[in-house]
Amino acid sequence: MNQADDDPWSFFPLVMCINLKTRDDRYQEVVHELTRVGLKRIVLFRAEPQTDRDKGCVDSHMACLEYALAQGVPYVLVFEDDVLFQGDHLENMRRVVDFMRRHDECPFLHLGGFIFRKIERLDAHFLRGAIMTTHAYVIRADHARKLLAERPNYSGMSVDTFFTIVNRNEACVHIDPLVCIQRASESDGTWDSRDLNKTGWLGKAMIYSALSYRERLKFDQLPVWERLKIEQGLLFFRVYRHVMRLKAGPRKKRHDTSSASLGCDSGGEFIEVALSD
Repeated sequence: MNQADDDPWSFFPLVMCINLKTRDDRYQEVVHELTRVGLKRIVLFRAEPQTDRDKGCVDSHMACLEYALAQGVPYVLVFEDDVLFQGDHLENMRRVVDFMRRHDECPFLHLGGFIFRKIERLDAHFLRGAIMTTHAYVIRADHARKLLAERPNYSGMSVDTFFTIVNRNEACVHIDPLVCIQRASESDGTWDSRDLNKTGWLGKAMIYSALSYRERLKFDQLPVWERLKIEQGLLFFRVYRHVMRLKAGPRKKRHDTSSASLGCDSGGEFIEVALSD
């Protein structure tokens, strides 16, 4: 038996997690969560808070991608500090590992997310499409280089918007169930003007977005009016992504992405953390 069949975490040469230095509460929560699901070691990126919170989030992810490329790994698994695993996480992760082995063409694999366009059902547990959120994903090294090179063309956007524009409809996601959602917590970004996620709204919205139309009719974790807002959101992001991609066009003409600086001003530090049972 391959070691990854018994311990799927051994498949990943590098596992990283992003955490603001000012969010010790989330640090404790994510260490507990990653220990619970069996991870033994992570590289934690403790980021300095920035006035522009969305830029800070992008910088943190870019810093992790730069770090991974410097280590020479073929792919990296990245978590944000509000990640929450669902169901039988070991069986779900074994399927993720098997998928990674069989699908070299998939550049970016979400372990969960807000799915606003379903393009192709790949098998019983995976689909390809347009996905928002960056709380848990696997990215291959060549695609990490692409995101870093494209970054100057997408300044002023949230990391979720930036990633889904560059990924187009080529990202994949594990569903039935989503491996991870986002835990109920105050957001570090600017999207949650209604403070919805303090009650876990985004995680529920992710679950809802992964369901079939028939399954959505039976979904009882959110009231009808909130489900209608999610449906509006699914349509909004299809249009919004296209508009933002068009806006980035003139920037791409002004930048030579092949010579763009890959640096970022995240101002954080990388810490190797051994997790114990």
